[in-house]
Amino acid sequence: MKVTVVVRGGQMGAFASRLPSQVVDAAALPPAQAAELRRLVEAARQVPTRTLSPGAVPGDVQSIAVTVEDGGAPFTMRASDATMSSAFSALVDWLRRRTGP
Repeated sequence: MKVTVVVRGGQMGAFASRLPSQVVDAAALPPAQAAELRRLVEAARQVPTRTLSPGAVPGDVQSIAVTVEDGGAPFTMRASDATMSSAFSALVDWLRRRTGP
């Protein structure tokens, strides 16, 4: 399983748009970490993302896309600072700790 995180917008919007995608490949992880990654991805998939009407979204909100490639067709989960579930947040935090800022 390969998981890619792309962050855009937020208070550092112009800077964030130039940041490279962050990628974690489960094949390169120790077995316990690979299992934790799989668990976090599955937990994030189970919780629907809330949506806000366009006028309710502050201009400095980051949008985050997490794309998972795991043998079949890739799938992408999207959320923002204002809409992410605790499961999505846990996945993004875990990925960030392994890839940097």
